[in-house]
Amino acid sequence: MRTASTRLGIADASNLAIAILRKYNENEKFQTYPYLKANADELSKESKALTLSYMQPRVKSTLESADKDRLNDFKAIKAHINSALYSRDSKKQEAAKKLKVIVDSYKGLSRETYAIKTARIKSLIEDFEREAIASYIEQIDEFSLYLDDLKAHQLAFEKAHDDFQSTKQSKLENASDVKQRVISIINTKILRFLEFKADEEPDTFKEFYDFVESEIAIANATLNKKILQKKEDATTSQTQPTA
Repeated sequence: MRTASTRLGIADASNLAIAILRKYNENEKFQTYPYLKANADELSKESKALTLSYMQPRVKSTLESADKDRLNDFKAIKAHINSALYSRDSKKQEAAKKLKVIVDSYKGLSRETYAIKTARIKSLIEDFEREAIASYIEQIDEFSLYLDDLKAHQLAFEKAHDDFQSTKQSKLENASDVKQRVISIINTKILRFLEFKADEEPDTFKEFYDFVESEIAIANATLNKKILQKKEDATTSQTQPTA
C-alpha cells in the first residue's frame, strides 16, 4: 500500500484530495458505506479549508491586479480623449472636449479606497452610456473599445473582490497544519478502508483503490522530482565560479 508523503506541498495535497473526492462522488454506492462516507465528508471539509488557507494570498494578488487593470483603462481613456483634442477634425475635437469634461470630474481616482473607486468607476461608465453622450463617443475612433475594456475589468475586479471577501471572512488556519490533517485522513482512514474492501468486494472497490494508489504515486513522484531539482540547483549554485 502506497501512502501519501507527509512532505507533499500544500497544492499537491489539495489536488490529491480533490481527485479522491471526485472519484468517490462518481459512484453513489460508495456513499452507502457509513465509515467511508464519514471520512469522505471529513476530507471534503478539510480540503476546502486547505484551499482557502493557501488561496487567500493569490486571491489578494488577483484583486490588486484587477484594480490596476481598471485604473490603467481609466488612464487610457483620458489619454485617448486628450489625443482627440488635437485632431484636425473639428467634430472629433468638439466631441473630445465634451468627453473631457466628464472624465475630468473623476480626478484623484487612484487615491480612493476600493469601495469609493468602484462606485466612481460605475458612475463614470453610466455617464459615458448616457444617450446624450452617444453621438460624441461615435466621433472618436475606438473610444467604445476603451470603454468596453473598462467595463470588463470592472466586472473582473468585482468578482475578485467577492472572492477576497469570502476568504477573508473565513476563519483560516495554518495551511501546513490543515495539509497534515488532509494527508492523515487519506493515509490512515480512506486508503486503509479501500485496501481492505478491495479484497473483500473487488467489483466495487478495486478500481477505486487502484485509482487512489495511482494518484498518490503521482503526487509522491512529483515531490521527489522537486526535491531532486532543489538538490541539483543547490549543487550548481555551489559550483558556479565567483566573479
